Amino acid sequence: MLITKLYFVSLFGNFIINRLAKFTLITRTVQDAKAK
Repeated sequence: MLITKLYFVSLFGNFIINRLAKFTLITRTVQDAKAK
């Protein structure tokens, strides 16, 4: 039970990190486009 809980928590954490990374990348790209 604990292992499955940890598994889901790590999955959810990876999902959030991926979303944040994509969001940061998009924001940087937009800022670069505005700067040029």
